[in-house]
Amino acid sequence: MFFSQLGGYVFTNRQQRLNTEQNRAIAVPAGGAIVLNSLSRHISKATGEISAQAVIQAGATNLATLTNDPRTLRLLRTSYSQAVTDTMYLSLAAAAIALPFASAMEWKNVKTVSKERASAELLVESDKEQASPSTGD
Repeated sequence: MFFSQLGGYVFTNRQQRLNTEQNRAIAVPAGGAIVLNSLSRHISKATGEISAQAVIQAGATNLATLTNDPRTLRLLRTSYSQAVTDTMYLSLAAAAIALPFASAMEWKNVKTVSKERASAELLVESDKEQASPSTGD
């Protein structure tokens, strides 16, 4: 009884881990692509002096090395902020798409299901004991 429950737990845990890894494998590249595309679009709109490629290579923490002008630096930081905000729209859209499906799922109380399984196992065990021939006294 214990091992069958443990096996089910391990299977469920593996399946959950696999789903999480698959979600990461999809979401991380999608988010990265959105940041890069959005960043280059915002940089080209904000300033013509600095290329989007230079900003991407510098990264968010080294923007001050690209310019000495405080106005341009502020525009670069605003562009980065807008690019990250655009990425958050991906998460918002995924949650909005998942909400109707999650609300339509059947929700079960784990304690109730566990008690039902335990009582079913006891019933099966008692049926086996009654069906097995007695060895005599």
